[in-house]
Amino acid sequence: MTDNIVRLAAVQTERRILPPPRFPMNVAREFVAEYCTHGDGLTLRHWRGGWWQWHRVHWREIEDRAVQASLYIYTGERVVG
Repeated sequence: MTDNIVRLAAVQTERRILPPPRFPMNVAREFVAEYCTHGDGLTLRHWRGGWWQWHRVHWREIEDRAVQASLYIYTGERVVG
């Protein structure tokens, strides 16, 4: 997840319009499409009560707070529509 946090920090200056907070699933879909996919596959999954991230050749479990931090960074610098 730290790779995603670094990528997110690099685009902090980009101002994009996100759906309003009353549509959290739409915001989540944009986040996943932009930062949690590679090719046709997902690189972040929730499985058996934990978050798992694809790391080059294997899945590794990551903490909830790492996912939460990525979401805060993603939404923090964006304009809400």
